Amino acid sequence: MTTNQTPWEQTVAELDELETKLESEGWETTAVQALHAAPNPPGMGSSTESGLSFVVPDNVADELEPVVSDGHFDRYDAFHRRVEDRIYLVVRYLDPERQRAVCLAASYRTRHLQPVIETAAERGTITTWLKRIDGEIVAQFEHEAYEQFFP
Repeated sequence: MTTNQTPWEQTVAELDELETKLESEGWETTAVQALHAAPNPPGMGSSTESGLSFVVPDNVADELEPVVSDGHFDRYDAFHRRVEDRIYLVVRYLDPERQRAVCLAASYRTRHLQPVIETAAERGTITTWLKRIDGEIVAQFEHEAYEQFFP
């Protein structure tokens, strides 16, 4: 990784490195670059949910659905950095029983983030969603170590 990369290019390079490392350890991996990501504070739009939404391309969603539908992705790690008003994030969702991993790269603006952090602290968890472009949920995950997702 070179220092003249943009923050997004660095994030994608980290995603690629993570995917390569997991595959070398025998994991079946699916890497995803989110088309859009955003914090969803409670009460925003028609949703009462709070968390982070990641929009994935439909072809990737098609690939993800069978992977996550019968999996138990109960382990995860989130790695992030803040650059000005953006968070650059790589998330590793793991299903140890089946040796499956979903690795996600995303970037989102910090606008609307504070209410999400406050709600996560109150509830003790944060929800993340992988969604199709039309909003259909492909996967939903609950995370107790919500602090990993925030600066």
